[in-house]
Amino acid sequence: MNESVTQANVTLRYFDFPGGRGEACRMALHLAGVPFHDDRIKFDDWAGIKSSTPFGGMPVLTIKGKGVLAQSNVILGFIGGGHDLLPEDNFEAAQHLAILNSVEEFVGRLFAGGDQDEAAKKQQREGFASGYMKDWANNISTLIQGPFVGGDKISVADLKLYVNMNTLKSGNVDYILRDYFEAFPKFTALHAAVASHPGIIEFGRL
Repeated sequence: MNESVTQANVTLRYFDFPGGRGEACRMALHLAGVPFHDDRIKFDDWAGIKSSTPFGGMPVLTIKGKGVLAQSNVILGFIGGGHDLLPEDNFEAAQHLAILNSVEEFVGRLFAGGDQDEAAKKQQREGFASGYMKDWANNISTLIQGPFVGGDKISVADLKLYVNMNTLKSGNVDYILRDYFEAFPKFTALHAAVASHPGIIEFGRL
């Protein structure tokens, strides 16, 4: 974001809960120091709003005088690139953006077939945890320099991983152990580093 954008009226629209694709965007805006209207949508109101969004989904970032930006990873890349929440080196920044995309693929695979009967869902989730999820966590671990993805500096990739880990650590994802990431020290260290970051602590108090 350039100076004119940071001074504009910024609105982030997403569901009214502390998770999902919108939470990392809220965190990123806060860490960036960008004042924004946090437009929290009730789930019951979504059906009447959906058709007005660019791709039928949220979050949506609106900047007065600029327009509307959709897709969570694009929003994170836009905020990160303009506010020192991505590496300056283009290749390193691309590695962080690749992690954003990998989390989206992870979530898509995790919740695929969510309408299955319980026996089928149990089989799918347990297979996911012992196969794809294990490989994914190992692969991401190789990219984490520690404590954050890029070393000592927090980025939007860390926020995306942190929010995703919170979902899984909540115990609300059937047939995925809430302590799953305890077997991956770099993940647990990253989660702790984000949780203890002064900007994230401040965000949690809002």
